[in-house]
Amino acid sequence: MKMFDLDGLKEILDTLSRNKSRTLLTGFGIFWGIFMLMAMNGGGKGLKNILSDNFDGFATNSVIIGPNLTTNHTRDSSAADGGLAGCPMWNI
Repeated sequence: MKMFDLDGLKEILDTLSRNKSRTLLTGFGIFWGIFMLMAMNGGGKGLKNILSDNFDGFATNSVIIGPNLTTNHTRDSSAADGGLAGCPMWNI
């Protein structure tokens, strides 16, 4: 069995020529989908590059302090204070 025989190819071309509007709309839909995927991917990468360029060098001499526990502290939840006595952020 051949992958593309002459009879099958003739049937495909005959069907495409009878349904011209459906063939055109299907081709346009495939083109539009691929185009939009490429545009969204390119736009996302461009936006990422713009934002990284804008924030480059921003607050280089700054310290950001947040409410989370330090990474060196291991919390002992079985202790009476919840394990926060040894943490430098909590004064219990």
